[in-house]
Amino acid sequence: HSRWVWRVRHNPVHDSLLLTSAADCAVGLHYLPGIRAAAQHKRPVAPPPPGKPPPDGRVHSIGDHEEAVYGVEWSTVDPWVFASLSYDGRVVINRVPSSLKYKILI
Repeated sequence: HSRWVWRVRHNPVHDSLLLTSAADCAVGLHYLPGIRAAAQHKRPVAPPPPGKPPPDGRVHSIGDHEEAVYGVEWSTVDPWVFASLSYDGRVVINRVPSSLKYKILI
């Protein structure tokens, strides 16, 4: 994000997924498999080789809002659906992209 981050939410079912909302009118979907690996092994995960980008990070940015996004939440029914709320009262419902979904499941 290029401005203040207002909210961060982890997915209650898939702990490697994270949502962020910010004053830059964007929602970030982050895939962080390194968090899960570090928690399972209770030790830091080795960094990637030089020149190779880390596997963790923002994989999708949703720019459907025209005002600052103050809230994001995961669905309590479907772990692949999330909602965001902006300052102007606009609510946007989104899904985790299929490519990322299958990457996590397979």
